[in-house]
Amino acid sequence: MVRLRGERLVGADWHVRTVSPGRRCLECAGAYDACVVGMEREGLLDDPSYLAQLEKDDVLVRHENVFPFSASVAAFEVLQLAALVLGPIHNFGDQNYHFVTGALDKDPDRGCDSNCLYTPLIGTADSMARPVGVDIAAQRSREKRTVLAETKVSAER
Repeated sequence: MVRLRGERLVGADWHVRTVSPGRRCLECAGAYDACVVGMEREGLLDDPSYLAQLEKDDVLVRHENVFPFSASVAAFEVLQLAALVLGPIHNFGDQNYHFVTGALDKDPDRGCDSNCLYTPLIGTADSMARPVGVDIAAQRSREKRTVLAETKVSAER
């Protein structure tokens, strides 16, 4: 998150975390806003009339150049991946880097909140309710496989 006072940079922080079963999901970690996801899915963030009515300093229209920060995030992601792949290295948890001070905070992974929507879905693939919608291509593929399997069974009889 980049913070400005007028045109002056007063802070920039970024988080890096590994998400997997047994670890905190992105929603419980506050890594995204479900309302913004909904606006993106509805196409509002591509609608100039919608964007024009937002405040000038709204995060959705500020257009900061965050490339240097993104490069740092990518480096942290590579290190978290290496920790997972190389063996029994501990879980780094949530790493929060503060650009202005150069401090790196580390919060242990606490797991998901008790009311998390996603924890009950772990290991269920797409057989359960889909909180973000239906993938039409995947649905068609499943239907095609079912028809092929039924045809094969009928041919064997």
